[in-house]
This record gives sequence, structure tokens and C-alpha cells, in this order.
Amino acid sequence: MAKKAKRKASAPPMGYNARKKMNKHRPLTQKEKRLILIGIGVLVLAAILFAIFYDDGSLPMRGEDVVTEGAQQMLSYAVDSETGERAAEPSENDVAVLNTNWLITDLGSSSKPKYYKLAEISLPDGFYRRQDTNKSDQETDFWFYPEEDSTSPIGYVYFSGTNAKYDEVPTQTSSMITAYNETCELSEVQNGTFAGMDAYYYYYNASNTDQETGVVNYSQSFNCYFQGPRNTTIVMLLSVSGDSEDVYLSEEVLLEQAEIFASCIHLDEEE
Repeated sequence: MAKKAKRKASAPPMGYNARKKMNKHRPLTQKEKRLILIGIGVLVLAAILFAIFYDDGSLPMRGEDVVTEGAQQMLSYAVDSETGERAAEPSENDVAVLNTNWLITDLGSSSKPKYYKLAEISLPDGFYRRQDTNKSDQETDFWFYPEEDSTSPIGYVYFSGTNAKYDEVPTQTSSMITAYNETCELSEVQNGTFAGMDAYYYYYNASNTDQETGVVNYSQSFNCYFQGPRNTTIVMLLSVSGDSEDVYLSEEVLLEQAEIFASCIHLDEEE
């Protein structure tokens, strides 16, 4: 059988450069380099302008202090830890924001806090603000206790803010209530409206024995959680206590009192 003649490869066309075929990424021209630099510069400028002019709604800071310009003053009374007697006159707190009626909550991180105003709190009729706090510096909460001539059945009212969801907090907190009390009767978590604001709430009756005196203390708490701006929660707690179960209020009275004190919350408009 005759062998087929091998086909010779055709010669490359004139002007063909084998190196060009291997070099898939040709060098950038000066014009292309300038366009890339311009593009990077525009992005950097946009980032700088965004950082300067973007307003995320957080409160401005002056050093480590929240700027409180525009807030209404609400001073508090110091209370003697031994006698329980309050001072004759209200006094200013060292942290300026604690002298205002702003409900402030940190929604940032531990390394970079960001403080937001969630609401304004008005003083309940027949109550005074006590100079106590469960919060860190620059955050605010409110403890209100009845005046001596007050006819309110409530022992104290507490307002605070948190970054948790208002429809989840009640289930999370109510599950721990029984563990912290000797005896406890706990209601179900319920949904309702107070002062025109949607809320989830529950209440409980509890008793605990003082280990030193042996005296049994009876307490009742109505825990209510409102939806605040920026998916936050505004907490309102109503509490009574005494030496017998006679201090317990009916559900009807608790709901009436919740309506009264919820009207002290004035939500901040979310921008």
C-alpha cells in the first residue's frame, strides 16, 4: 500500500510574530492607564463624600459624650442607699445625657458604639425620676417612683431600650422568670395596643423569702415591649410589691395602668 505524502505546514503570513501569539495580555497604553487612575480617583472621592455627608441617624458625639442639644431637661433625685430617703432637690448627673428626657440606646459595637435616640419620655403624673441606671455611660433609662401623695397603685415604672426585636424579647425573657423566683405564676405572652402602639406583654406574680430576715416579699410585674424605630424594642415595666398577696392587681387594672404609662412614650420618627 502506498504511503501518503506528509502535508507540509504552510508558512506564516508576512508580518506574523510568534511572540505576539504567546503574549495574551499586552501592556496598557498610557491612555488606558489614565482612565483607570481616573476611575479609582472617582471611587475614592465618592467614598470620602459618602463618609462625610451620609447621615445614619446616630447622635453626634463631642469627645466621648453624646450631644444633647435640643433635649428637654429631666433631672433626677438621688436616694440614700441605707435609709431609702430621697434628696430634697433633684441634682444633675455627671453624664449630661442622663439629665434629659431622651431614651438613648447604643446600636453599634463595643469597639465602635453608635448612639440613637429612640423616643422621648415624659414624667408620669404623681411620679419622680430616681437617679439610678442599669445602662452604660451615654445610654439612658428611666426609673419613676410615686410621690408620697400619689394615689397610683404602681410601685415603680421603668423604661429602657434594646436592639432586640419586640416580638421576640417577651418569649426570651418570660422563659427565665420562673428560674429567678421561689414561686411564680406567669401569664402567657399576649399581643395588644397601648397608647396607639403595638406591643407584646406578659405579667407574673411571685414571692421570695429574705434569707436574713425570713420575711416573704410578694411582687407583681407587668412587662411590656413596644416596637421602636430601627427594629429596636422599648421596654416598659410596671411593678408592685408588698408583704402579702393583697398587693396583686387584677389583669384589668394592670392593662389600665399600662395604657396610662405607655402614653409617656413619644417615639422618635425614623428618618
